[in-house]
Formats: sequence, C-alpha cells, structure tokens
Amino acid sequence: MGYNNLGTEAYARGDYAGAAHYQELALAESPGMLPARLNLGQSLLAAGEYARAEEIFIKLRGSALDPVRLEHSISWAQRGRGDDLAALDTLQRASEAPFAEGSIHAALAQLYLDFGDTYNAREAARRAVELSPEMPDGYLALALAETDPSAAMEWLHAGLERCDYKAGLLLFAGELRGDEGLLREAALTAAEEGNWTAWARALVSLSRLTTVSGM
Repeated sequence: MGYNNLGTEAYARGDYAGAAHYQELALAESPGMLPARLNLGQSLLAAGEYARAEEIFIKLRGSALDPVRLEHSISWAQRGRGDDLAALDTLQRASEAPFAEGSIHAALAQLYLDFGDTYNAREAARRAVELSPEMPDGYLALALAETDPSAAMEWLHAGLERCDYKAGLLLFAGELRGDEGLLREAALTAAEEGNWTAWARALVSLSRLTTVSGM
C-alpha cells in the first residue's frame, strides 16, 4: 500500500515513469493488488507506453474494477498506439454490454466522428444523451455532427440547460459563433471546473478573435 501511495503522489506530480516504478514495487510485494495494477496501467498510459498499458487493462477485464473505466482505458491505449479500428471494436463491444453508460456511447460517437461517419456518430451520441443527460460529451458530439450551425447551437443550448459541467459546451458555442463573451465565460467556467484543457483553448481562441477584430 505504501508503494502504491508513493506511485499515486508521483502521478499527481506528472512523474509517470516514477509512478509506474512504485506501482511495480507494490505489485512485487502484493501481486493481487488490483488498484496498484490499475494505477500501473494508467501510469504507463500517461507515459506513452500504450502497448504495455493495453495489455494490463485487458487482463483486468472481469475483475472487480469498474468495467466502464477499463474499456475507456483500453480504447485510449489502442488509439495511442495508432490502432483506431481496435479502439472502435472495443467501444462498440462495450456499448452493447449491460454495464454500458452514456460515457461509453459518447466516446464511440467521437470516434465515429473522427472516421467521418456522422450517421453512426449521431446514433451513438443520442444514446449517450438518453443514458446520461447530465453529461456534456453527448451534446458536443451531436453538435459536431451537424453541418448547420443553427442546429449545432440547439444541441449546445440543450446541453447547457441540463449538464453540470458546461465549459466544453460554452467553448464550442463561442468558437462556432465567434462570440468573445461566450469565450470569456468558457474560460472562467473552465477554471472553476478545473478543466484546464478547455481553459487554455478558450484563451487561445479568445486571443485569435480579439487579434482579428483589432486589425
């Protein structure tokens, strides 16, 4: 447990190789320690060792660990090593499983979008919204699948009315409309939510917009 805790601390600092080292020490003493094995997979995933991470996650299937988190992690590892078709198969299978929830369908929708398959993306995103109406990813996927900006905005507004986390929705709405006010709101909301990826992107989009408007 002590080694696993040290690994968790190292991971929080961004020292993914160090985290993996500590978690391997934990497993050397307690091979059956599932949290340490899961954490090892996550550390390897963050360190870019996708094939090793995938192998660990696959071996954890059927354990007492959260199957949704495992299937997401497997698909991320597969995408990381460049095998999007394997990730698609993983998410398709997971979407048909009894444990499937909105996040699985939303991830599947995003992958369909990356393949340019807007029909199946819409179907998966609608299922995500049905299962988890409080999660923004389904609404984002539905908006991204629309070619009509007005229709996309309708999905974003629906998500803003229902979702607990709004930064990503505000960001896309601000970028879609070129709206400085929405981008500022997106940046503030992202900071409140701790969504630093959306915060950074909102600032970049805001900077570009204000630079263009000031020319």
